[in-house]
Amino acid sequence: MKVFHPTILVDEPLQGEDILFDLDGTLLQGDLGETVFYHTLLLSDLYAPGTGKWFQPLKQDMLLRLTGQHAEILDNYLNNIQQEKFEEAYTSTARWLVEFKPADLQALTEAILLRGAAPVPIPCSLENGGEQRKVTLNYGARIKEDMRTMIRGFQGKGALIWMVSASPQMLCEIAAEQLGIARERVLGVQLPTNDGDQGRFPWGEAKVQALHQAGVLRALLAFGDSQGDIAMLKMAKYAVVVADGSNKLLQQVEGEDWRVYRESTEKEV
Repeated sequence: MKVFHPTILVDEPLQGEDILFDLDGTLLQGDLGETVFYHTLLLSDLYAPGTGKWFQPLKQDMLLRLTGQHAEILDNYLNNIQQEKFEEAYTSTARWLVEFKPADLQALTEAILLRGAAPVPIPCSLENGGEQRKVTLNYGARIKEDMRTMIRGFQGKGALIWMVSASPQMLCEIAAEQLGIARERVLGVQLPTNDGDQGRFPWGEAKVQALHQAGVLRALLAFGDSQGDIAMLKMAKYAVVVADGSNKLLQQVEGEDWRVYRESTEKEV
């Protein structure tokens, strides 16, 4: 694959063109939805009552502990991820978070992003019904500054930036605000409602469906980092794989005429 750099579009007119971004792993290092989910489950360990601070110091050698219902919820989520039941996993996260006050979730999400820390592996013990399981949680999310700069450059040339993510809508909108993306062009998870609305789960082909419903039938450029982004990448003239440490998506799309982007890439080859 060729290396991507924004200068490849220097001859492309960007005015009014749609450019698509995944959120977690693409615009962010880490997963915002997961981090907020983990934090609310581990609230008693991570929140210092009376201090007004959301975060205790996080160290890789610390061991957190979950019991009862919270342990069961996290165990089910991790099992769904391992079995690649992503819709079940991410909708369960959204259902859990909807029980919290929006103002509290907003404060927490903003604190995580303003903290700007890369994910930290935190060991956690799940204890329920006499059984114990030890897992490692990747806790933390930070905005990739090179992506923020890239978005500003595209917007300066008149492009329309979209964020399409399997994280909950509210969390996506908060991240979008910090990235300078208009909320009306944010497509995150929305749960079904009692009035017949089927909700929205933008992962895989459903990312394309959500974009079509929003009026985007074709895009100039799309960025993604996981298998859940492949369908969205295929609807763009230029598809860009944002490489992570494992390069798993690169292996899945080997042979495609796509480009690869890594942070701080300075030239195209």
